[in-house]
Amino acid sequence: MGFSQTQTLTVFPLSKISHCQGDTVWFSFSSTGTFSIDNVFAVELGQSNGQFFSPAFYLGNKASTGNGLDSVMSIIPGLLPNGLSNFVYRIVSTSPVIASNTIDSIVLHSNPDFQFTSSDTVYCITHKATQLSISATGYTAVFHGDGVSNNSFLPISAGEGHHFMYCTITNQYGCSTTDSLKINVISTPIPDLLSSEYTTPNSSISVVAYGTGVTWYSDSLLTNVISNLYTFQYIIPNGDTGIHYIYPTQTVNQCESNANKITVIYRPKIVTIICLAQTPRLNFPNTTTCAGRPISDVTAHYTGINNIVWYDGINTTANKVSNDSILHFNKQNEPGTWSYYAFEYDTINNCYSKDGAQYTITVYPLPVLSLDIADTVCYSTNSIQLHPSPVNGTLTENDTNLLETYLFYPRSVIIHNSSAKFHYSYSDNHGCINTLDKSVFVKFTEMPTNSDATGYLDSIPQLYAIGEDKTAIVYWYTDRNQPPFLIGQYYTPQIPSVGIYTYYVSQFWNGCSSDIIPIQLTITEGSKIINSIGIEEAEFQVYPVPSNKSVTIKNLNSGIVDIYTVQGTKVLSRSIENGSVSLQELPTGIYFLQVYNKGTMLVTKIIKD
Repeated sequence: MGFSQTQTLTVFPLSKISHCQGDTVWFSFSSTGTFSIDNVFAVELGQSNGQFFSPAFYLGNKASTGNGLDSVMSIIPGLLPNGLSNFVYRIVSTSPVIASNTIDSIVLHSNPDFQFTSSDTVYCITHKATQLSISATGYTAVFHGDGVSNNSFLPISAGEGHHFMYCTITNQYGCSTTDSLKINVISTPIPDLLSSEYTTPNSSISVVAYGTGVTWYSDSLLTNVISNLYTFQYIIPNGDTGIHYIYPTQTVNQCESNANKITVIYRPKIVTIICLAQTPRLNFPNTTTCAGRPISDVTAHYTGINNIVWYDGINTTANKVSNDSILHFNKQNEPGTWSYYAFEYDTINNCYSKDGAQYTITVYPLPVLSLDIADTVCYSTNSIQLHPSPVNGTLTENDTNLLETYLFYPRSVIIHNSSAKFHYSYSDNHGCINTLDKSVFVKFTEMPTNSDATGYLDSIPQLYAIGEDKTAIVYWYTDRNQPPFLIGQYYTPQIPSVGIYTYYVSQFWNGCSSDIIPIQLTITEGSKIINSIGIEEAEFQVYPVPSNKSVTIKNLNSGIVDIYTVQGTKVLSRSIENGSVSLQELPTGIYFLQVYNKGTMLVTKIIKD
């Protein structure tokens, strides 16, 4: 008995839906049943609205007889149908012709169009690093190749000769294009010298270098130009004796060479001088102190010539700080090590002692202190761990030593809404002492206004806790150690039986919480329900609420009104006049209004603002 087998195709979504030209993409699918030996599976693209192209547009194909998991490899082409970038796709077979499910999301992007405008660029090997960039708004460019680092080209790193520099341009979709630029690094020979060394007893001498476009520098970094002639009269700077170096280069075809080197030795005629000055004597050669402490004047004692001058360096080319034997130190507020030198001065031979008597003063900085506590803390905070820096100093609060653990208890501040004054003192290993004083305001938040209440099972009273003002937040708790169960000024509990019930409230105001205080509700036996006759409760309406002048009672023009506080104290009793009751005599607050008429009593809450 024969049977027929049904073929099916199922394509799976790609893990990455966005692709660029040249990307290799594997489209995974599964098939059931057996396909013909000449069957081909192909990836077909369609428009983003789900309509496939006619004639069909395929990304890739694979010959297979099917049955199981498989995939088709595709390379994203440069040209896409109708210039679109957003497509849907599916897998189709040719034998038999079957189409899979459609995946509605694949995005294909073109690579950026980029090409170097120059085919050959010349650099001189002595050129400094050149920052590389291209004008391509919205793209990122990365350069690489010989001598290229961090998008900067240094010719000497590439070396003399021809090289290729590469630039990769990437668009916002991550698609990129790379082009190359041929560059040529050339060099110019250093100039020839008539002589590489000159010796002269004079302060100037003629020097010569042969070449084209000769430039002379006074430093090996070639930053200070001293002449642009092939020969010139070199003047010894400041008349300094000893060895000097100058550096000539030559420039050919706008390419400057490396520098040659010429040595100039200046040896003037020596005049012998007999100097009678000797090194002065110091009784106190070194001193240490802390910043801010005064330093006594220091006196240098002469040996044979009563002329002493102080300098701040080891020779008399330094800055003169005193014209006599006494040194006045005025840097006691500047931490550091300061060295001064006393020289004798021979006025006849116009010379100083060979060496100066050294006097060194080390000024240690005062330790930097800090105390990590805010300028304002809440009184309700249990404790605050302080971390003074550096540690191991002495910390007091309001002239009282804190615990060794540096714990501060805001509740220890006796006067509410006052400041705790901290004083921290620390001495470092040099004996330098510094102090830090800080005032911290301890903010106290009052408990909310509230009162105990009494009621019956059939008439549970509304409990209240009034905050400091409209910005205060009132929290209700069933246990002091549990999170609040309610936020608001009023709470009407559900009571199952008579007894005494305790609730707790606190208020959060002006950034701080108050202490948690109890509210006691006593539920007794009995009833407060009075049968209503004559006036339906639905018709009993009092408005406006709140009011600051009077309230109107709907459908009731006469009767007796009693007004009670929320604690149950009667504060007003009067007759209804023209359906209204004046509230002008009452202070601002919450009250209960009772209406009597023909043996009926009804109660409602009013607010006087």
